[in-house]
Amino acid sequence: MNVVKTGYSLMGFTLVIGSLCIMDVLATDMKESIFYYDLFNKIDHSSFIAVLTGIIHTTLGQSNSTINEIATLFATENFYTGIPLIIGANIGTGVMAMIASLVTMKEARLTAYAYLWLNILGAIFIYPFLDYLVELKNILTPAQVNIMYNITLSLITLPFVKYYSSFIDRIYHWRQKSPM
Repeated sequence: MNVVKTGYSLMGFTLVIGSLCIMDVLATDMKESIFYYDLFNKIDHSSFIAVLTGIIHTTLGQSNSTINEIATLFATENFYTGIPLIIGANIGTGVMAMIASLVTMKEARLTAYAYLWLNILGAIFIYPFLDYLVELKNILTPAQVNIMYNITLSLITLPFVKYYSSFIDRIYHWRQKSPM
């Protein structure tokens, strides 16, 4: 039995490493792509469109790591695009969790709701401070800003877990009662 578990673990680890290598090659190709170069130049001056791009790309591509990789590659030229992309990618992972929870039990749907709303509220909270985050471009990479953002968001939310939980409960029950 342990041999089977070890085999599955090794296979899973190999798939993760292989996926990261493939993602690195594809992201490098994307950086050299005229389409993506034009897209990122267009969204460079609109953080709102960059957030939407992050949401859409993560939801359709089902990978937050891809956006982190792309944001890191493009951050050498325009760091301002990278941070909103990552914030949008966090919301996109919440959308993916919502889609995945549609066929699960109530608790899983509530968890997905909580995750999605945490990222939406976090994006609303941090949006006015994007210019200050851009000033960190000489110190941190976009991936490091993502980690800092998620830890800070979690620490801010922690004292209010009881209120946040009741907020999620109300939204979930209101949505269940509303006609669609």
